Amino acid sequence: PTSSYIETHACDGSSATCKTSKTTCDPYGCGAGLTCKTSCMANSDCSSKVCEFWNKGNGPHDCVTATNVCYADAAAAAGGTGSLAAPFTSPSSCPSSMKIIALADGTYPSTVFTATSELTVTGTGAGATLYNNGVLQVGANVTLKAAANTGATLRLVGLSLGGGVEASDASSLRMIRTRTLNGLGVVRTGNVLLQDVSIEGGQPGIEHSVGTLTLENVRVNGVASAGIRSKAGTVQGSDLSISNTGGSCAYI
Repeated sequence: PTSSYIETHACDGSSATCKTSKTTCDPYGCGAGLTCKTSCMANSDCSSKVCEFWNKGNGPHDCVTATNVCYADAAAAAGGTGSLAAPFTSPSSCPSSMKIIALADGTYPSTVFTATSELTVTGTGAGATLYNNGVLQVGANVTLKAAANTGATLRLVGLSLGGGVEASDASSLRMIRTRTLNGLGVVRTGNVLLQDVSIEGGQPGIEHSVGTLTLENVRVNGVASAGIRSKAGTVQGSDLSISNTGGSCAYI
């Protein structure tokens, strides 16, 4: 087959040939020898554009099937259905039954995400952003809320956030491969995991109470007060850098 044919068609998965169906490899993309990939280390490895970074540690990871994802793209045409081919323009349009919300690169207004069991909000590219009406503001502008007494697990993965994050009423909050530009804000959850996270600005960088705060490869820089303020619970982790704070590096 010609190179253009290979580029526009999914691979068979069992032989080094291409087929007319673009969904043959779903949710994986084409690998070496024009066979289907069986794992992912980047969203681009997946035809669904969602690599499950939040499982299996450093990987390799699994691709998420597109039908299990609600997609949003700020630049999409109105009237979308939330599918990969026809995304919503706002993540707030995603039904509460969906456990994974995927955002294309773009600018989104301040959003409240509510989960009954678990919810993952992930970027599909390198720079998906959540801004408050397009303006960077100090303080929390991404709110993750668990339905009362459900002990939901809430995740933010692969995002660049214009403000901080406030989580409440959840048993677990996880932020992975995520950057905040105005501090993490106030976190009121039982257990918090920050993995490959950069926190820039805000007051303080991280505020935690109750449960266990785990930090893995976390950078806190340029915050107005303490880099970390923990009122109660346990703080643990490795590869932590705190610099240019207006107060104590850590207040525990």
